[in-house]
Amino acid sequence: METPIILEECHLEAVCALEKKYFSHPWSEEQFLEALHSPHYNLCGYIKENQVLVYLLTSTIDDYCEIINIATDKEHRRKGYAYQVLDYFFKEAGNTHTVLEVRSQNIAAQELYKKFGFTQIHIRKNYYDDDDALVMERSV
Repeated sequence: METPIILEECHLEAVCALEKKYFSHPWSEEQFLEALHSPHYNLCGYIKENQVLVYLLTSTIDDYCEIINIATDKEHRRKGYAYQVLDYFFKEAGNTHTVLEVRSQNIAAQELYKKFGFTQIHIRKNYYDDDDALVMERSV
């Protein structure tokens, strides 16, 4: 399958591997499993040749959404996969007010979010161990 899809329990091992690889405080497989069974969380991703290249975890309540985590395997970055996953999510989610935190040094991610209409609304100093977080929002 080569289009973004809703991820399921069978994908959690690959999602957790990406999570551990790219986040200093990764979610556990149990946390992802709980999220899968919650009506407020959405886990989608891009799969190519049975490999999870990107995943996106969001939390939505009514018309308010928070992007919890998004990760792209390093060898597949800058190829449009994360864009496709975000595009898929926003088409499925409809009109939601969406917020996220992104590292101030992660310019590539900030540029991606701007393509979807996100703007910076706040800075959280020392949010990460080694960086500030930019709080960005997308109002529809």
